[in-house]
Amino acid sequence: MQKCTLALGCFWKPEETFKSKPGIIETEVGYAGGLNERVTYEEVCNGNTGHAEVVRLTFDENIISFKKIIDAIVTNIGPPKVKDTTSARGNSLKPKNKAMIASAPQIALNA
Repeated sequence: MQKCTLALGCFWKPEETFKSKPGIIETEVGYAGGLNERVTYEEVCNGNTGHAEVVRLTFDENIISFKKIIDAIVTNIGPPKVKDTTSARGNSLKPKNKAMIASAPQIALNA
């Protein structure tokens, strides 16, 4: 099993997208970075904590590779949009968070 953490602006759509993908064992949502150790969703959405919404995936690399996870993001999720139907607001709409950030130690992209 491998784990990766993805910051994509808002965690709702990515979590929903990956829940049903073959090879994804578990999805967890939360926050990364920021000024405080414990924050609420409302505090993060207000944009004053410095946190990013993240999704952590546990996956079986024999079924789905990290590259396929990244490909799924590019083709199915795409970058966050300001006028999206999600409840994204606050930090999730700042330009610095519009790019995907992925953390996956010891996982090769060429798999």
